[in-house]
This record gives sequence, C-alpha cells and structure tokens, in this order.
Amino acid sequence: MNLYFNTLNTLVCVIIALQLVANLTAMPRLGHTTNSKHIAETETDSIDKLHTLVSILIPARNESATITECIDAVLAQDHAHIEVFVLDDNSTDDTAAIISSIPDPRLTLVKGSALPDGWTGKNWACHQLSQHATSDTWLFLDADTVIEPHAVSSAISVQQQHNAGVVSALTASKYQSSSDVALLPMINFGLMALFPIWLMHTRFFPKVSIAMGPFLMVSRDAYRDAGGHAEEPTEVVDDVMLSRRIKAEGHPVRLCNGSLVAQTSWYGTLRGTWNGFTKNAFGAMESSIMLALVTLLFVIPFLTAPFIRLLWGLPTLDVPLIVSIQVVLLLFGRVVSSAVGRDPMRSIIVHPFTAIFWGATLAWSALLTCTHKSIQWRDREVRLSNP
Repeated sequence: MNLYFNTLNTLVCVIIALQLVANLTAMPRLGHTTNSKHIAETETDSIDKLHTLVSILIPARNESATITECIDAVLAQDHAHIEVFVLDDNSTDDTAAIISSIPDPRLTLVKGSALPDGWTGKNWACHQLSQHATSDTWLFLDADTVIEPHAVSSAISVQQQHNAGVVSALTASKYQSSSDVALLPMINFGLMALFPIWLMHTRFFPKVSIAMGPFLMVSRDAYRDAGGHAEEPTEVVDDVMLSRRIKAEGHPVRLCNGSLVAQTSWYGTLRGTWNGFTKNAFGAMESSIMLALVTLLFVIPFLTAPFIRLLWGLPTLDVPLIVSIQVVLLLFGRVVSSAVGRDPMRSIIVHPFTAIFWGATLAWSALLTCTHKSIQWRDREVRLSNP
C-alpha cells in the first residue's frame, strides 16, 4: 500500500511539474519586452492598436483607501485612447467624493443604482458599467488593482494577436500582512501548476477556462454573445463563468502572466483571506461535489504528504529517496510559480499548511453552498448557492 501511494504521489508530482512548464509556455507575459517585440513584428501594423478606444470599467464600493491610486494609474496609461467609468456602488465612505475630485475629462463617475433582488453586488455593478461603455474593447478592473503605464497596450496586443474575446491576467499581489505572505502565493501556484492553462487556450472543452476579476479585458461582441453579467446575475464567481460562456460561444480566451503590469491588494487579514477563498473555491469548480472530493481526498494529500514524511524522517535521517524526489518536484513548482508571480520565496516554507488551509476553505465553501448559507462580503450577505 505504501509503495502504491508513493508511486502514485510521484507520478502526480511529475505531472504537476510538467503542467507548470506547459502552462508557462502557453501564457503570454504582459509587459515582457521580448513578447511585445514579437507581437509588434507579427501584427500587420501597430497603428490599429494605438487607435483602439478602450473602456476601462471600475466598480467601487467603500474603496476610499485605494481608489485614488487605482485611477491615477489608469489615467497614466501610455495608451491614450481610453474612457474611464468608475461606478460608486452605494459606498458609505468618501469613495464618490474622491472620484469626483479627480479633474480629468476621460473620467466619469457613475452613481450605482440600488442592488435589486436576484443579483450579486459585483455582477450588478459590472452590468451597469457595461451600459456606459462606448468602445469595442472593455477592461474590467478592480478598484484595489494598480496597473503600470503599459498594461492596457500590452493587453490589447495579446487580444489582437489572438483575436481573443477574453484577455485576463494573473496579477502580482500587494502583501499587507503575514497571512498574505503565507497564503496568497497559493493562488499563482494553484493556477500555474494545477489548472491546465495550455488546454484553456485551445478551442476545446469550454468549461476549461478561467479569468481573474482584478484584470479582465473583453470584446464587446464576446461579452454580448455570452449574455454579459446579466446571464447569471446570482453567480459568485462571475469572472470564471463569464470566460467559460465566452469560450463556449467560440471566442478565443487567454490567461496571461500580468505580474509585471498589475498589482492587486487582496484580503489583508487572515479572516479576509478565509472568506475570500471560501467565497470562490467551490463555485470555481461549478459546485461539483465530485471534483471537490477528488481535490480534498487526493490532491491535497499529494501536495502535503511528501513534506510531512520528510519532517518525520529528518531527525533520524530516514527519508526514502522517492519522498525526496517528490519534495524536490513540488518545491520546483513553488519556486517557479513564486518567481513568475513575483511572490516572496519565504512563503514556500509553509507550503503544507497553505495547502491544508486551501483545502479547508474548499470544504467549508462546499458545506455552505450545499446548505444554502451565506457569508459576509463587502458589507453584504453573499449567498453561495444559486436559487
């Protein structure tokens, strides 16, 4: 039994390492000079890109601490043809006043309507913003995301190169606490090592697609073909499901490494991270109990068992070679994903605990969804199951 488990665990570790390499090969890197040069050479002319009007759409609810930095970065883009709509989602702080105080003709403050029944707050805010956009290219941007001056132009290059309906990006994380340092790097590792991005970029399997809400560029046609945010107004993982519907409509989708051009402030506290992971984990699996069980009973043990066995055997130097190989392969994955995502390497030390934490949030997310419970998010009750 022990030999069988070790053999299977080693095979899983090898597959994770190979998939990581395949994913990195398939992912465009926004802001990368070599990639930008290649795109410029392969496009018929960069004039089209320079004259593309982009509607930047930012939902904001109680974001007084971050909204100024976000908007300033947007208005500093080297892509001059932008219009910026920021929706104040019934904030109770100074968010609206801060937006109004920024004197730029490209910026428009949108007063959000009251949240109707049957909608999540994020879906309703994005739906309202979509009704103001006038261009054919839209960038949904979270209010706690800060982008570099070449972020928009880099994303447009990828969109035009692949005729993509979706161009989304993994962003770098802004670390606000020790819990952020320990837990947030698992986002990049999970997506780069465990999710088949290389398969997502093909036209097959529409459900194999994912997008990141902090930086999500869509074409108007793709958005409308997929029904926009109004198609599934109660969906909590709206970014993921939007990308899957767009892919199902035949539009190419691309997930990029955006760590050079965008940085997001995620949760800030341990409780915030728990709630954030809980909100998204089970829904991202389309609330599949089978997939959740496979993750909890197989994937999490395979990610943690080699390190537990290593720690158990180190005092007596009794560590089997096969366990050492497993640890090296998993550390390879963590080191590479941390380097690519610009995550702190010291987070690797607590990898087993991070994996267990992630598994616990998945289990809790599944339990809340199956029992029709809610969690508190952005001062609102968010129900994790669709009615």
